[in-house]
Amino acid sequence: FEELLISAKDSATDHPLILQAKEGFLPATHLQPLLTRLLEAAVHQQSSLALQLLKMILPEYKLERPLLLRTDADRSKADDPFVA
Repeated sequence: FEELLISAKDSATDHPLILQAKEGFLPATHLQPLLTRLLEAAVHQQSSLALQLLKMILPEYKLERPLLLRTDADRSKADDPFVA
């Protein structure tokens, strides 16, 4: 089967039409604590921290458009679910 390689370093194999990808990854021992912190940041509506953690977990992540970040004081006044 075929697979799309995104930002992977590829290298040749014995077959001239087959490439081998070398993707980076975080070991589970490093990933799990980051995911736990990301969940906690989301639960506590800590948008800036959540974005920092997301970029650590997935460095190739890019925002399509900037988020509007609220301060804690603003958070109590606003009900807009699209503003972090």
